[in-house]
Amino acid sequence: MVGIIVYVVQTAGQSVAPTGAEGTAGFAVIPAWLVFSFVHRTAIQARFHATFGKWMTGLCVVRPEDGTWPSFGYLVKAWFRSAGAALQSDTATDGEDGMPAVVRRHSESFDRL
Repeated sequence: MVGIIVYVVQTAGQSVAPTGAEGTAGFAVIPAWLVFSFVHRTAIQARFHATFGKWMTGLCVVRPEDGTWPSFGYLVKAWFRSAGAALQSDTATDGEDGMPAVVRRHSESFDRL
């Protein structure tokens, strides 16, 4: 909010053309989001068996075939499947199409991960 006020005061409310760097800065958001999403949905889930949101609600991911913890490779494949589903405007369903199933965490409390 302070930045907006300073901008308005400095420009006296007039429109200022963006520089080349300001125009391309938004493009860095897409690769950063892809990297964050990949790490969050693969490495974090492989280590803790849940993303941050699942952990906060007492859920974890398992393989729908046998109920075991998914491996890193399994989660990488699931991430690419969900990315492909997003590009096709389709919804990847938990426990179907190679996606990990989400279940209630029974053996551990919320404060021990």
